[in-house]
Amino acid sequence: MILALLFSIAGYSPFIFVAREAVLTQEMCTANGVPNLYQPVQNEYKEAAKCSTTDLLLRLIKGDDLNAYYKNKCAARSNSKNCTAKALFLSKQCLNTQNIKHIETWEKTDEQLLDYICNNYYENLSAFDHKELNCWEGINKAIRHNCSQKIYKAMHTGSYLNRNEFTHSDLEDFEMCLRNQFPKYCSEQINDIVLTAIKIIASNLDETTTDHINEHKRLRRSVILRRIVREIGVANKLHKIEHKVKNLCISNGHASKKLEDTLEKMKKCTEEKQMFLVPKHEYLHHMEKCSNESIELFESCLPEKYKYLPPLFFKIVESMISFLYDDFMIISSELGPCIPKLNSKESTEEYNKCVDKILIEDELVDSKEKFCQPSEKYKYIYLVSILSSLLAMLLQTGGLDSALYIFLGIVHNVYLPSIISSQGNRTCNDKIIELGNAMDRCYINETGHSEFDMNVYGRNSIPYQMVLKRCSVKPHLDDCLDSSISVYQDCLNSTHRNGIEVWKKIDKEVAAYVCNDNAQIAKDLFEKSEDSCWNTGITGVLRKCLLNYTNPLPLYDIQGIGKQCSQLDDLEFCFEKNELSNCYQNISTKIMKKIMGTLKSHLCKNN
Repeated sequence: MILALLFSIAGYSPFIFVAREAVLTQEMCTANGVPNLYQPVQNEYKEAAKCSTTDLLLRLIKGDDLNAYYKNKCAARSNSKNCTAKALFLSKQCLNTQNIKHIETWEKTDEQLLDYICNNYYENLSAFDHKELNCWEGINKAIRHNCSQKIYKAMHTGSYLNRNEFTHSDLEDFEMCLRNQFPKYCSEQINDIVLTAIKIIASNLDETTTDHINEHKRLRRSVILRRIVREIGVANKLHKIEHKVKNLCISNGHASKKLEDTLEKMKKCTEEKQMFLVPKHEYLHHMEKCSNESIELFESCLPEKYKYLPPLFFKIVESMISFLYDDFMIISSELGPCIPKLNSKESTEEYNKCVDKILIEDELVDSKEKFCQPSEKYKYIYLVSILSSLLAMLLQTGGLDSALYIFLGIVHNVYLPSIISSQGNRTCNDKIIELGNAMDRCYINETGHSEFDMNVYGRNSIPYQMVLKRCSVKPHLDDCLDSSISVYQDCLNSTHRNGIEVWKKIDKEVAAYVCNDNAQIAKDLFEKSEDSCWNTGITGVLRKCLLNYTNPLPLYDIQGIGKQCSQLDDLEFCFEKNELSNCYQNISTKIMKKIMGTLKSHLCKNN
């Protein structure tokens, strides 16, 4: 079902769409002077279904092997086209010029899709294995329940024949939604196939605007950009201050209606140009022109000490616009995996709580300096709260991340920023950004690092693939950290430095063990059930066993952890005696004993 749904990968979408539309074409055929063609169209549809490769919809419903369909479809490409030719020819006589144009567009698109799929047959083979049915169904559910209903409806009713039902913007929103909702148990290969199919479709959608406008329109419609525009924390606070300014003007004798009319006029003026559809300087100039009258009016009605507020409001909005223009490529492409974390209840509540403490709401202040002073703190709050949430490395949590980082041998890579942010030192907090920039410069030419980074934090891939990626970027990952560590040396005490050195040794040994022989142990571990072994087996047992782990300590407190080594023995015993669901028990226990042995050899050697 899903391949037909995902933009006609089956390879005969015009035929399917026209045939479905034929249910409603009796009137259309009559209007075009060929009423007798209605029944022949129906008959040709049935004949073509018999002639061409069995419909993918039926194969999926029956649970047939996708690979067999995939292979047969590519082998029967020319035959399938011949089978559908007559039905399409007859159908076109019942449709108007615009409908025919869209059918021809989809014919061209299908040819490109089949070229992509069939020319990469061996590379894409595993994506159509019967084991991937759950993945394709998961994508289908994500589309039906979370993504564009308009797209889903169009794919099932054939309403692509009506251009007004489906636009380039709808496809862009659909793509961004699907990126966010893509099932974590789907392989990266399937992800690539689906997104490539979407890009092929998008490239053939007829648009009257220029390529430059289309690119900016895509960004304007981007889900991420819309969220960021809507959720920039300052915006809500400015709205409250604006309300106070307006009330102050009214209390000074200015007519409420005149103020409201001026603001409404400004709003209508700004809507005459749309962000990203014009160059930045043009849009900013337009905003300034639209705002001048309102700024002058509010300046005239405010006491002298508050006259700085109206132009300051415009400067803040101008700054936001510049930020979105200057960084829209990063915002629209790089933030995708972060959106679920950024929108989580925990991070949103913490962020709002912190902003409420430092931003002025109750009273207007009498100078721009006083107004801006709290924002010096504001600029790094969100970064620190998110980093603290994502990078907290405490064994007592028993969460997936802690065990995952140890298994991948990257503990010292990810827990250091958490140490820095937990100290509450503003200078050191700012250095987290410096560290990130330094490491990015080091990573930039390393093939595979960005995918590994995204999969560790975004969890878009199964564990075995993550292990392979980790091993492919080793030892460059560690070299980059070592070369960047000087950025925040002054923020670490002797306990931290000792912790770094110990965990570097642990990570090195664990990574060597896990990556040996092309990560064979990871393949053995996850061969049975892929991510379910990790999610419900290993992680579930760890959480249960860690309930008895008392007086947990930070990972860098090597001396303190060493005094609790007996609890590590208890943890290992607990892990061995509990059954691991969806896992090979003997393999899991063997790996656990090896990794626990490495941990104890470094953490407990002096105790």
